[in-house]
Amino acid sequence: WDEVSVLDGQRRLLRTYEVCNSYAQRSNQSNWLRTGYIPSRGARRVYVKLRFSVRDCASLRPPPSRRHLACRETFTLFYRQVDSAMEAEEWEWSEESWIKVDTIGTGKSFTREPGKGGQGPRMDERTIDFGPINTNGFHLAFVDSGACLSLAGVKVYFNKCPATFRSLASFPETPSSGEGGASLAEAIGNCVIGAHLLGTTRLSLHCGGEGEWMVSSGSCACNPGREENEEGTECRGKVPCG
Repeated sequence: WDEVSVLDGQRRLLRTYEVCNSYAQRSNQSNWLRTGYIPSRGARRVYVKLRFSVRDCASLRPPPSRRHLACRETFTLFYRQVDSAMEAEEWEWSEESWIKVDTIGTGKSFTREPGKGGQGPRMDERTIDFGPINTNGFHLAFVDSGACLSLAGVKVYFNKCPATFRSLASFPETPSSGEGGASLAEAIGNCVIGAHLLGTTRLSLHCGGEGEWMVSSGSCACNPGREENEEGTECRGKVPCG
């Protein structure tokens, strides 16, 4: 992999990581590009948005001495969970030490190089997710096995539900579930100042996969002699009339 500057289809300068070993003799090559340590910050499920381009294998011609190329139009994303940043000598550059997320292809492969009259690489975007994360952080790795590939952008994020008040109860900021899909992450609430729990149902609110609150249970009521303020964040003593 090399860090280079290229022009995109709109003639804008991009800083990318590139690899192109389609002309290599070996068909089982494995070229790794690894990120630094990424703290999980309590995330259970992680999303990765990729911006990249892949050269069309059909536009590449093998040298005269060979009948075919070791060319592919895909690359693979892996991750590895760790509790702290790993030193260089600790790394194992083999797929057995990592967890595969997905093999990634493109719907916008390009056929000509910018310097030879072409319009340059056409960028594709993909968002993929993985989890659950059970450690303090993780590393990502992009593995090429013979593509002509430009990686122009990597955005790593997770969804969470912000701290909120519902039914005179407060609920903490809660990351979405690590299971993905329609799974929910439960948050336990506490009655606000000057309020008490109604009944025996536990106060809970659930955080959906996209970071939205839903499915609540339990509620609180103001203690005698108190009333709810406009924001619903506490029960204050009633102001006497007159």
